[in-house]
Amino acid sequence: MKISYGDMQKIERVVAREANNEGIEGRDAVRGVIFNRLASDRFGDTIDDVLVPDQFEPVLEFGSAEDIPVSYDELTRGMQELTDYIFIGDDGSDGRVFFQNESVTSSRGTKFDGTDPLTCLLYTSPSPRD
Repeated sequence: MKISYGDMQKIERVVAREANNEGIEGRDAVRGVIFNRLASDRFGDTIDDVLVPDQFEPVLEFGSAEDIPVSYDELTRGMQELTDYIFIGDDGSDGRVFFQNESVTSSRGTKFDGTDPLTCLLYTSPSPRD
């Protein structure tokens, strides 16, 4: 799979809004879900097909992944983490294609109660990579 620099920035803009204060584990989980969706036949074949408003709230809020405002420092850190994530090759979501923040999904009535959901917390303790 080849990913352009622009697509990497789109991924990191979504990751920053979805899991910026969750630590590296939470951010890697969101990255894993995005890459697993790219590899799946259920979603699209491109980053733009995968990062759609009905699946990622920041895209819904700002209109597109490239329009999500992220500070230069956050984007730079995210791009380095993404490079490390790709290089190391571990799936931060253990093969999942969905994640949820239970406090958000519960309050809006969209909480997933199926088997083996990936739950993102509001904060996860930092790893040595943070």
